[in-house]
Amino acid sequence: MKKFNYEDSDIENILQQMPEVRDNRKMLEILERAEKLSKKRKGLGWVMPAAASAAAILLFALISTSIFQNDRNRNTAGLNSKEDASTAAPIEKKASSTEKRFVIMPDQNFITFSITGMDQAGLIMPLNIPVSMAVEENASPAVLYTKYIDKMKNEQWGLAPLDFKNHATFSEASDANGNKTLVVDMIKNSSLGVSSAGTAFMDSLKESFRWHGYNQIEFQTQGQKGTILGNTEYTSIPLVAEGKKAYFQYIYGQDYPSFLVPSPDTYPDFSKALNAMESEQFTLQAPLHAPIPGGVDISNILIEGSHAEVKFTADSGLMDNETFVMMLDAILLSAKEFGFRTVTFSGAQNANIDQIGTIKLGMPNEVPAAPNPVQ
Repeated sequence: MKKFNYEDSDIENILQQMPEVRDNRKMLEILERAEKLSKKRKGLGWVMPAAASAAAILLFALISTSIFQNDRNRNTAGLNSKEDASTAAPIEKKASSTEKRFVIMPDQNFITFSITGMDQAGLIMPLNIPVSMAVEENASPAVLYTKYIDKMKNEQWGLAPLDFKNHATFSEASDANGNKTLVVDMIKNSSLGVSSAGTAFMDSLKESFRWHGYNQIEFQTQGQKGTILGNTEYTSIPLVAEGKKAYFQYIYGQDYPSFLVPSPDTYPDFSKALNAMESEQFTLQAPLHAPIPGGVDISNILIEGSHAEVKFTADSGLMDNETFVMMLDAILLSAKEFGFRTVTFSGAQNANIDQIGTIKLGMPNEVPAAPNPVQ
């Protein structure tokens, strides 16, 4: 006989589906009936066991049939579910965290705002954190700066307030050779003229607009040439796109995002800048941190024209995660500061990976357009 491995819950479900049976007799009637049956001759004693056995067999047959039918229904439902799953649209995979980048690429329209960094004691001067917002418009950066400045979430990012919009208007001009000039027209008697905030404004302008191809900034006061910022008079200042900077990680606190920031100091060459970015050589204090973690060493930097190859030692512990995406983006940004257009990352054979996030190892990678995409 075939053995059925039924669970108690299966039997309970079957019994609950059987018709309800009620005995409406009183307790005294049941006892009297039992007493009469017990006095019958022994020859009839086989009747009760036989009846009980027959009832048990009938009950077992009912249970077996019902459970078998339920099993068939469950199997059919399972097959239908599998068929539905096979015909349903595939579930979209969640994007890996390593797909995140800390840079804006050249194929994107964007506007950059440079905001003063902070530590727990207050402002850090002259540390400027450039953040870049991707935009759909093809308007000039001067127009976009005014339009999007109110969308900056300074407090959420652990950065200082940015209150420059009401002090100036921005436009641009070009000469016959295509050189672009940012024109900053200050209001008269602006508080930026006689306070340290004027110096912060100047630093912010230089860092914000050097990413957009401007050659210089020209200052006016209500249409008249020249202005005063931070007790210093200005008519124009040059903008230098290639600032010969290293890049460090900035994070205000545990609950704030990380940004890549250009170093306050300049470096004589790309190699020296990368050396300053390694954790073993890092000398600055929080909220700045080295973007090249411990256990990663650069063995050589090969330069050919506008291309650089950064070679890691074989035992460098590269991994495909956000920490190393930030590291490579920091190196790419620093390469841009020294005029390189592409960078190849090689070495680290023991890591046994050929890609970190969207950045390929062993082949040229284009340098970014600007740092720190925000929304």
